[in-house]
Amino acid sequence: MLNQRTHGCRYWHYTIEGNTFLTLENERLKLTFWLNKGSDLIELRDKARDINVLWRSPLRMPEAGRYMAPISSSSGAFFDYYPGGWQSVFPNAHTPTNAYKGAPLGLHGEACLLPWTYTVEEDTADRIVVCLQTELARTPFWMRKRVTLCTGDRGFALEETIANAGAEPLYYNWGHHPAFGAPLLEEGCQIDLPTGTVAVTPDYTYTETALFAEEQRTAWPNLQEKNGATSDAGTVPGPERRTSDSFHLELKEGWVCLRNPRLDLGVGLAWDAAVFPYLWMWQSYGGNFGYPFYGRDYTLALEPFTIPIETLPESIAAGQARELRPGEAVSTTLWAGLTEGRLPVKRIDARTGNVFTS
Repeated sequence: MLNQRTHGCRYWHYTIEGNTFLTLENERLKLTFWLNKGSDLIELRDKARDINVLWRSPLRMPEAGRYMAPISSSSGAFFDYYPGGWQSVFPNAHTPTNAYKGAPLGLHGEACLLPWTYTVEEDTADRIVVCLQTELARTPFWMRKRVTLCTGDRGFALEETIANAGAEPLYYNWGHHPAFGAPLLEEGCQIDLPTGTVAVTPDYTYTETALFAEEQRTAWPNLQEKNGATSDAGTVPGPERRTSDSFHLELKEGWVCLRNPRLDLGVGLAWDAAVFPYLWMWQSYGGNFGYPFYGRDYTLALEPFTIPIETLPESIAAGQARELRPGEAVSTTLWAGLTEGRLPVKRIDARTGNVFTS
């Protein structure tokens, strides 16, 4: 479907090689969602510079459901269809599990692999509102994402709702998995976070190429390396460093910004810290060898979550999983958009998208 409007806010719905996409755009920003695979946001483009700030994975993008795996992966189908970009993670996070009510749940749950439908709720040159929705298959949840884009804005609002359609209470993990890449991501980029942020590294070896020591809890951004040295985790290296780390952050406010001072361009996220009190960080700087990336993984993921890095059964055992009663729904709104890159960000308002540098 082609929208006839050629100015202001507009949308396009189209199919390429069996994959269906929905694009929203205004004068400054272009968003593209992969509808038949999780409604993944695969494009968040600064139109002035023609830069997509999201990472494009080196993995192929087969038509959802058409790839015939030679053998089932122990992690599920996530990497069979991982384009990079931004996924909704629900109701399991982290590694696969069979331990919750008998439901086999793969890496990062169900929502990021299912087809989504959409309806257009508002469609004017000044404002477009699109509602994307899906029902999960192995758990009786449904999800909705309402995306609002206004004329002239450098960002958009994403209101996400989860609901329990079952007849019994259900626990869940919930989060977002946006991964950023080149050309925005390069050596010298800066990661800005709220004052008082605490970094917590895992109690296991994430990868053999991990830079940071295990089991540390320290003030951001100075993390201890495995060799005992201290490293600034808030400054991005180049892909030649060949490291890969994953850890989580405990935040006092819900926002983060990745800045490229050379390009004077950044990307910011803001959210309700009462809903997502943790930020997972995947610093994958060319250090993932073997399946699935084979060293082609120069990306940084900044991921708001309800829980630290753990599976659904682990978060239940730790008393950190959230619960929805039968018929209950929960909604929250995130803001995401472009920022300037030269000055450190001090705060981003999740309600308005205003970015403060002083």
